[in-house]
Amino acid sequence: WLYLPTGASGPVFDFGQNVSSRLYASVSPASGFSAGVAAGGMRGGTEPAPVAVNQWVHVTVVFDPPNGRLATYLNGARAGQAAAAGMAVAQVVGQASADANRLFLGRSQDDGATTLQGRLRDVRVYRVALTGAQVASIYGAASGRQGEGRRSDRRTPSPGWANCACS
Repeated sequence: WLYLPTGASGPVFDFGQNVSSRLYASVSPASGFSAGVAAGGMRGGTEPAPVAVNQWVHVTVVFDPPNGRLATYLNGARAGQAAAAGMAVAQVVGQASADANRLFLGRSQDDGATTLQGRLRDVRVYRVALTGAQVASIYGAASGRQGEGRRSDRRTPSPGWANCACS
């Protein structure tokens, strides 16, 4: 879940070995929410999607190398998709040593980049790529636990669900 105050922006997460090998997402009211992947000299990224400010939004990024795709979801619905052909998880996340990998929340692998001027809650990393139906189901289940009626009426996130899914 992401809460973006008016005028705030920054990296949502950055997961990988360095600025050349990583999976990342960023957000701003002007350009929206988007994700990107860099590996083996290749880069790919989703088109930015508008994101609501001053309310909690369920954000999901799915990196699916076997199917050559990177996708973003907002509140359970697909917001963007990009080709990620030829990129493997092993290129983004080092397999030799866990010490070679870094996961930043609200910060970038680039030490000179700004930090997120918003709030994150209930971040999850999955070891498999979620399908669109699974993302929608997770969002629906999280919304239902709040007991506040329809998803559009939500003010705060329920426990347990924001996703960065990698296969």
